[in-house]
Amino acid sequence: MKAVEIVVVGGCHVLGWPQSKDRPFPTLLSELLGGTIVGRVPHLRLSHLAGGLAAVDELHPTHAVFQLGNYEFTGYLKSLVHQYNRLFDTRLVEEKLGHYAEEAHAETARGESPGPHRPGPAGPAHYARVGAAGALIAGLWLFSRRYRASFRSLAACARQHPGTSFVFLSPLPCLAPADNTLRRFGGWLLRRRLPELPNVHWLDSHQLLGAEAELFVDAAHLNQRAHQALAYGLAAAILGHADGWF
Repeated sequence: MKAVEIVVVGGCHVLGWPQSKDRPFPTLLSELLGGTIVGRVPHLRLSHLAGGLAAVDELHPTHAVFQLGNYEFTGYLKSLVHQYNRLFDTRLVEEKLGHYAEEAHAETARGESPGPHRPGPAGPAHYARVGAAGALIAGLWLFSRRYRASFRSLAACARQHPGTSFVFLSPLPCLAPADNTLRRFGGWLLRRRLPELPNVHWLDSHQLLGAEAELFVDAAHLNQRAHQALAYGLAAAILGHADGWF
């Protein structure tokens, strides 16, 4: 029987940034499964999924774990406008929505929410932001050639490597209410874009983690307790002892 070898693909959380660098969830997962991390591809966007799949083609792991989407699914219109302009090579969207983008809060260089946030009651502004951002996200997924190419590449890679389990975590919870809503929406979109193959699996991170302040270093990044919860949830699912898995 082949030893457990794991390739992990995702954003800054696969490296445990900023405060769990020694014990991020992929390291903990490998220990729980008695395996080895043979490849790590951080800071990757869903629209560039082929870069992570290349590591699978090269290393032939038993498991490929993907934690993607945090960058793409955001309530900050400025970030979404930037994504549109980059993917469609146009300034049209910025011209139409620039006045909304100017009202967005300042973002960090990684496109994450900029600091601790205590959710308040949702009002009209929240729902307007979520609705506008959700429409932009849906448009990206429906019409971007890069997104469509990413999922064609995924289906081809999963068929080419039937002995590898492709494990997808949904976009992670966060403390900003609009971002958290859109990450849930993004997870719904992502799950429906995954190829229906026996070696492609899905786990909803919102079932493992709540949007509770004690799980976060700041508004967007998990602390060590949350990394442990992710690792245990993933290990249980991989070993066949968890719900919310297909």
